[in-house]
Order: sequence, then structure tokens, then C-alpha cells
Amino acid sequence: MAEISKSKAKRLAQQQARNKKKKSHIGAVLAIIIPVAIIIAAVVFINYRNNNSGIYVKYFNDDGTFKNINIDDYCVSDFNSMIISRNDVENVSTLVEADIYQMLTDNTTIDDDPSRVIAYGDKLHVAYEATIDGAEYETYTESDPRLITMGYETLGSEADQLLIGSHVGSEITFDREYPEDWKNEELAGKTVHYELKVVGLYIIPAFDDAFVSEYLSDQASSAAEYRELLTKEYQDYKRDELIEAALNEYCTINSYPEDFMNRLIEDARANDLRNLDSLNQMYGANATLYDVYGIAEDPDPAASYEVLVRQSAEGTMIKILQNAALAKELGITVTKKEVKDYFISNGTDEKTFNSYVKTYGWGYLATNLIQVRVDDYIKENIKYSDSETGSTSENAAPEATSEVTE
Repeated sequence: MAEISKSKAKRLAQQQARNKKKKSHIGAVLAIIIPVAIIIAAVVFINYRNNNSGIYVKYFNDDGTFKNINIDDYCVSDFNSMIISRNDVENVSTLVEADIYQMLTDNTTIDDDPSRVIAYGDKLHVAYEATIDGAEYETYTESDPRLITMGYETLGSEADQLLIGSHVGSEITFDREYPEDWKNEELAGKTVHYELKVVGLYIIPAFDDAFVSEYLSDQASSAAEYRELLTKEYQDYKRDELIEAALNEYCTINSYPEDFMNRLIEDARANDLRNLDSLNQMYGANATLYDVYGIAEDPDPAASYEVLVRQSAEGTMIKILQNAALAKELGITVTKKEVKDYFISNGTDEKTFNSYVKTYGWGYLATNLIQVRVDDYIKENIKYSDSETGSTSENAAPEATSEVTE
């Protein structure tokens, strides 16, 4: 095995530590996302199919309204009081430009042409060996270079002065003295000797029509069109985010129908177990639910799991209650024919739809269409506030506009 430098070993160790921390966090998140995604895809045709036909019939009428409970006792909605900020929805240019910049940096190239002159603002790949009193401090190689930007004085002002105006392939030698109060204690009060070579220029492509034609032709025909498309996507995202916050404020949950909540919790547990079995069979593993959810090392994983299961059930419950309350307030209703047409138009065949009805009952299926219609109504009719005038307007969604900086 080839030896690596001390500095590279240090960087690798730091990266491994970051990855371990990141993996721990991501693992917990994915542990929740993966089972939920599988449940969404599979629950309809496997859930209690053999022994629990019509498992939700006792809770819902065929039109998706609740049986035997008054929705007002559990959730009170006030759509007319819901107002979201127009400025907060419109002002997404920072997000748009950050998205575009990330896309550009994902498609960078390295120019190693020795005739290229280095200028202020250029990003360079450099290889260097840095020593303190003759001992290695830090090393970057041509195969594992460091990225620096001219003008940022990453390696000090003298390095930038020597590099600007030079060419790719240039080699420079310089010393950098670090002050006594330097934030890095290893360098504080030390003089570091650098022997550096410019490996290449880090070229970020321009966001123009040619870039869109090469990488985004399936989405837009010009840079302006793609920026407008991206702006609209971010505005829709911000609008939905603000609507969700408004719903939680003006469509408040007082309590849960406990019988229905227990049903949702029981279903969540059963679905988790089925999906765990599928995952274990698929990957030849022997994981537990605690492993999948990233809670195996918790002091009391069983208690942690119950919290997660209830949180999942509560999320479903809250959405159903809010939709029911808003549908009542806004006069939104659905029929069996409309429910069936909705499922069929979204790719469900007749046989599968009939199995859905048998498994869940018409009422539970109707709640899907109710949610769609409630969401559509809110998006079309939500009021927008103008922070400059303090006024509100209805049915006037923000236009997808963004500054063009090419």
C-alpha cells in the first residue's frame, strides 16, 4: 500500500469524522424516509387484505366525511384569516442563483493549458508542500490538489501577488509568517515555507443558452426560460411552505379521535413489520426495526420507536382532520364517481381500484381526493399580503420573475 503524507492523512481523518457524524444523522433520517416511501407504494394492496376488509369503513362515510363524530370538536378552520406574504413568496432569487451556481460547479472543467494567464478571481488547482522549520506541515499533490481563489489570499497576499499574471504550470516558492494570535495554534507565530505549482484553472461554465442546450434541453430552450422555470418552482415551494404554516395557525387541532388514532398507529406498526421483512429478504439482512430507524443504541429503543410511530400517525391524522374541517368550511364535497375517476386518471386500473375499495372502503379513498381539492382551492384562493402597503389581495399569485445575471 502506498504511503500518504501526514497532511493528507489528517485531512482524511477529518473527513472520516465528518462522514461518521453525517452518516449518523442521515441514517436516522433515511430510516424514517425509506419505510414511509415503501409504505406509500405498497400499503394499498397488502394492508390487511386477507383479514381486514374495509378496515376504515367504521370511521368514514362514503363521501369521505367522518362517521359518528363532529369535526368541529376536533379541528376548527378559518380559511378567511389565512394570509401569506407576497414578498416571502416572490423573493427567491438567492435560492435560484444558488441552485444555478451549484449546477455550474457540478459541471466544472480543469484547464491545464500552460498559455492560460492567471487573473484576479480565477480559481486554481494547486499542489504544494508546506514545511515549518524543515518539517512537513501540509502537502497537496497534483492528483489531490487544493482549490484556491485569486484575491481571497487563502495562502497569504504574497502568494496571490506571485500567482496573478503567471501561467498554468508555474512554480513559486514563498514564506508566510503567521501572527502570534493566529486562530490555528499550529501556525501561530510560525513561518511556513511553501513550494507550490499551479496544476490548472478551475473553469466554471457560464450559465447561458449553450449550457442549457447541452444539459437542460429537456426542461428549457434558453437560460432565461430555465431561470424562470426554476423561479416558479421555488416560489411554489415557498408558497406551499407558508400555506402549511398558516394551516397550523388557522386550522387548529383540539384533540384526536382516539379510536381512529389507535387504528393509524396499529397500521403503522404492521406496515413497518411487513416492510422490514421485505427489506431483510431483499438484502439478505437480519435488521430490526430499531436498526432501520437508527434507534438501536437509544437507552430505550422500544420507547423511541413508539414515539416515532405515534408521530407518523399524528402527521396522517392532522392532515385528515385539517382537510375535513376545511372541506366543510369551503363546501368541498366528492362523489363515488369522482373518487373512482380520480384514481383511474392517475394510473390505477379497474381491478386494483376495486381491491382498494374492498380493503379500505369508499370513505378512506375519498379523503385522498378531498385533500387534492382542498390543496387546489387554497393555492388558488389564498390571500397575499403586501408588506409595503399592508394591503391584501386575493387570487393574485406572484409572477415568476427573477433578475437575469449572465
